[in-house]
Amino acid sequence: MCMKRNIFFVGILFFISCAGNNRQDDGVLSEQKLEIIHEDTLFNICIDKFTVIPDEIDGCGCYFFISKEDEKSEQYIYVNNFAHLAFMMINGEMVEFELSEHNENNDIYLYKHKNIKLKVEITKKEFDEYEISNVEGVITIETEKNIKKQSFVGNCGC
Repeated sequence: MCMKRNIFFVGILFFISCAGNNRQDDGVLSEQKLEIIHEDTLFNICIDKFTVIPDEIDGCGCYFFISKEDEKSEQYIYVNNFAHLAFMMINGEMVEFELSEHNENNDIYLYKHKNIKLKVEITKKEFDEYEISNVEGVITIETEKNIKKQSFVGNCGC
């Protein structure tokens, strides 16, 4: 009986923990949740959108969004300073990732922050007449037990 109650309680916490800050305009929960296991405890990690760019990002860099609508309203999910540092908002806190590996041949960037690995894979790149490239791709967040993938649109340039 206690086990069923505990499972029910954990399920309720899992469902509501991201509901407040990850609702899209249509009121539907976004698919930005990541569940990880750390030190035998269940944590729910939410990838949040943000509108204020960290001071470390000054000028040139990459700016990624979940959708074109988010791009128009400048609701970022990822920013970088042309690869060395990357930032994402996780559980309401800005997390700084450092570049650990880059493969120029296939536009893959690997980052790390403590026990979280971040992989950015640019799958489509179109250059415009300025020094900006419009990109699409997939962000993968990996922990010891789980993997979360999120597609993105965005741009890189100065």
